[in-house]
Amino acid sequence: MSQNLIEELKEEHSELIQYVDKLLDDINTNLGLYDELKAKLLAHLEHEEKELYEPMMEEAKHNEVFKLTLDIFKDEIDGLTSEFLDFYRKYNSYLLMNDKDAMDELIGLLVRLKIRINSEETVLFPMYSALAGN
Repeated sequence: MSQNLIEELKEEHSELIQYVDKLLDDINTNLGLYDELKAKLLAHLEHEEKELYEPMMEEAKHNEVFKLTLDIFKDEIDGLTSEFLDFYRKYNSYLLMNDKDAMDELIGLLVRLKIRINSEETVLFPMYSALAGN
């Protein structure tokens, strides 16, 4: 477990938030970022799963509070990931551009992603640091 990982994940979060903010600022103008966000988000989720969640779950086997917290976070991100993937399967950027309800749904997902990123940085990252002994 390494503190460098937290810095890497924070950088990825920052980049994701830039995409989200641009889309939220003017989704019609910045719709080209829609597909880029998907690629960045999927790469980030894979990185987080392998480098953050798996080691933390292993360490948390001996701490019920950590384990319960991780289970909650894991369930939440699995659900949000599933919703994003379903959304991306249903809508390419052209279909999205012509569907007000889909745009509203995307905005809701983006807002939830921002909230999730904040939660990870304020709850999970300090837990990781505590487990890593930093």
